[in-house]
Amino acid sequence: MSLNAYLTVKGKKQGNFNGSVLQKGRENTIFVHSYTHDIALPLDANTGLPRGFRVHKPFIITKELDKSSPMFMQALCTNESLPQWNLQCSGPLLNAGIGGVGTEKTIYTIALTNASIVSIREYMSDNQNPTQTAINPREEISFAYQKIQWTWSEGSITASDDWTPPGV
Repeated sequence: MSLNAYLTVKGKKQGNFNGSVLQKGRENTIFVHSYTHDIALPLDANTGLPRGFRVHKPFIITKELDKSSPMFMQALCTNESLPQWNLQCSGPLLNAGIGGVGTEKTIYTIALTNASIVSIREYMSDNQNPTQTAINPREEISFAYQKIQWTWSEGSITASDDWTPPGV
């Protein structure tokens, strides 16, 4: 199943981070080429059993440089809180009917609450290498967060993890 991913972000100071997507219904979202995220439970070296608390590593996205890039840099440099962060993974809509070519539906959503940017890595492929000239400059943006929620759209299957101490 091939998925496309679209990110929407709202900063506490800068407001909406507009991307360059022009597709109807997804205007101004940020197209995400890839993402990676790790969660691990430390293991005791002697017993192999879990010990301690789970460890969330930064959520990393890869996107092309676009009009949102300076906003992400500003948010990193000023430690701006990103209260709303939503990544929608969409796939082809089956049985779309006549004229439904290219129609997508959201399959999976990842939402971060009170995210912050912990690093940005910009890079450009060797533009003198003919096999790489079609690759636009990209950036990897790493996010830490207070809460993460995963939702599988069909059946509204949801899981979450929140770092807020109980009673706060």
